Amino acid sequence: MNIVAWDDPVLGTHEVLACTDLDSDTLTMFIREEIVQPHGSGPSDWAFSLAMVMRVKQARRLQRDLELGAHAVAFALQLMDEIGNLRSQVRRLELLALRDVSDV
Repeated sequence: MNIVAWDDPVLGTHEVLACTDLDSDTLTMFIREEIVQPHGSGPSDWAFSLAMVMRVKQARRLQRDLELGAHAVAFALQLMDEIGNLRSQVRRLELLALRDVSDV
């Protein structure tokens, strides 16, 4: 049994287009805006990880549901990433505070 890591590049351009319901122009625009950064030098040899595919799907939903352009999608995703990072930091600090309280 082969185990695929979340960030291993495993899917090509055609597979990503098929599972995200995107056209190649939109995918290229997402790449140009650095929403995703596939491995490889061009569409014929791009390789995407599962995490990148999820990112493309998230970008597509933002684009479709909120009618955002690619630049706005990239900005929204950056803000969402930052919120996630801040939430993680708060959780770590809460755990540290609980640990300190239990040591007293």
